[in-house]
Amino acid sequence: MNIINMVKKYQKKKAKQAAKEELKQMIPTLRGQLNEVTSSLDELNGLLKKITRS
Repeated sequence: MNIINMVKKYQKKKAKQAAKEELKQMIPTLRGQLNEVTSSLDELNGLLKKITRS
């Protein structure tokens, strides 16, 4: 394996690691957003039930 191929392989590995780290950092934000959406849907569902009862 020549040096150019070794460097390319190393760069790909580092890019993958950077992408993984970025995704890991996004997880808490995504969880928070998902919780907001879920609670909003629960609230909307409650309002729809009130409307359909009356």
